[in-house]
Amino acid sequence: MGRYIFLSQEWIQAALTLRDEYADQLPDPPVPVRMNLVVTGVPHGDEPQVAASIDTGVSGLLPRLGHLEGPELTVTLEYDVARSLLVEGDVEAVGQAFFAGRIRVDGDVSRIFLLQTLEPSEDQQRLAEEVTSRLIELTE
Repeated sequence: MGRYIFLSQEWIQAALTLRDEYADQLPDPPVPVRMNLVVTGVPHGDEPQVAASIDTGVSGLLPRLGHLEGPELTVTLEYDVARSLLVEGDVEAVGQAFFAGRIRVDGDVSRIFLLQTLEPSEDQQRLAEEVTSRLIELTE
């Protein structure tokens, strides 16, 4: 696999391919969540923002380009914050960004907190670290 610009169509396809590779090992998300993402300050492409979505019932926690019809919430966040969360899994950086007002949530914010309720086993934690490492490797 090559290296791709974060949130480009190529990156999303490579991330979904990676997810498919681990599909039989990944636990189901703790709760179903349908959210739209608006990522601002995008340094590539024709538009300064990217419309994406996460539907845990379809692609787990990986984003797809485009918005869902009837999401439970919409999260607007800056490009670097999205990268910290979706590539590096840096929940602490995201928490700091949230409290600094760099993340806006419209809709049922409790859905986000429900995603954080599951405590991973040691095997799940090792798997998450492996997947994160591979996501970092494929991201420019």
